[in-house]
Amino acid sequence: MVNVRKIQTGIKIFKKPINIVMAQSLPARKVSASKILSIKNPIIKDYAKRMGIEASSLGSTGRYFKKFQELSVKLEGVDDKFIKETIYGEIEKAKTARCIVSPVLAIDLLDVYHSIGGKYSMIGWHAQDYFKYLKNEVSKNSAKKIVGQKNPIEKLLSKLNLLHQEEPEIKKSFDKAVKFQTLKLFCRYCNKTKPEITNHLYENYYLPTLSPEAKNICKKISDEFNTKVFLEHDTNYKAPSAIYKEFAEWKMAGGSHVVFPEEIDFSVIKRNYIDNKNPSGGFLTIPFDNLESTGISIENDDLGSIKHSIRHEMAHLNDKKIIYKGKVKNGFIKKRVGERPYEDELKKAGISDTDYAYTDKLEFVARASQGDYSKYSDHFKKVLVRLGMPEWEFKMTPVKDMDYFK
Repeated sequence: MVNVRKIQTGIKIFKKPINIVMAQSLPARKVSASKILSIKNPIIKDYAKRMGIEASSLGSTGRYFKKFQELSVKLEGVDDKFIKETIYGEIEKAKTARCIVSPVLAIDLLDVYHSIGGKYSMIGWHAQDYFKYLKNEVSKNSAKKIVGQKNPIEKLLSKLNLLHQEEPEIKKSFDKAVKFQTLKLFCRYCNKTKPEITNHLYENYYLPTLSPEAKNICKKISDEFNTKVFLEHDTNYKAPSAIYKEFAEWKMAGGSHVVFPEEIDFSVIKRNYIDNKNPSGGFLTIPFDNLESTGISIENDDLGSIKHSIRHEMAHLNDKKIIYKGKVKNGFIKKRVGERPYEDELKKAGISDTDYAYTDKLEFVARASQGDYSKYSDHFKKVLVRLGMPEWEFKMTPVKDMDYFK
């Protein structure tokens, strides 16, 4: 029997896929120069003139104006040649095609650059420091509209300041999370659609912060599996080494059928920053009806957390029935009062803590993936396949036999 830690994992599914690119053809119109004076960047200003994007317009061009105004401000002080050429290249293409392209991707890219550089910080979905920055650079009213509220999350900041004073290690983790939060999200949403950009950001801004050993293995994972790994401890090369071994096992068993996550976050400060007390050992985040923007969050890069979480979350990600026609197909394992079907199968496979397996069908399959496949009966294997486990998963080395940390 395997001594399995009582660990809870889960799936987070949300219905807000990011809008990366949107274009529409518009007729050219003459625009008063006074209406675009607040756009300082000459390339953006010229594009706004040519496309008739003005502040006073009703409808789409008026909404776009504020975004291009924000883009112009955020382009100031950017020294990264690749980033500027990427943004200006898209604008030139749009100008030639006489199309208005949503600047969302460019703004997200610049948020990554400035957050890492310490110019401003993204707190949740709002920019506290950027709000102050905009008040000086544009105006207070424009700042409110761009940020979205008058006093961006002051209560959260107060709570975090208190947390910093009480727990110095949490402060260190928080500061690191603030710096790289936008990069993590950008990698999650754009890793498949814009790999040349995510690779540039990851390799030039995150990997250099790691020790040589950790950097090399994280780069290897990115190159071979196109997954960006973010560690809690910069020198912990054993954590990404374990991930590499696990991914190689999945690749060996499933080949081209395997789905790998876009990013793995080992930070104790998760997406909402304050989530350092997360009771789950790990969870998988899936944009609604879209398996191309997935992320796995693990409790931390403690080796025990990895051993009991990564196979579970990968099993969720490769569950054949996790998303079906835009709806999560779940439900419960049918059982009589006081009975748990197949519990003997789980226990003889080394899963001593079976409670979480009976949360729902998805968790039953993921929990079963952590057992010794060779101990399962042929009938039980057919049950697992019917519930969503890929048949090729039975070729994998059981977790108890994985040599993760040597």
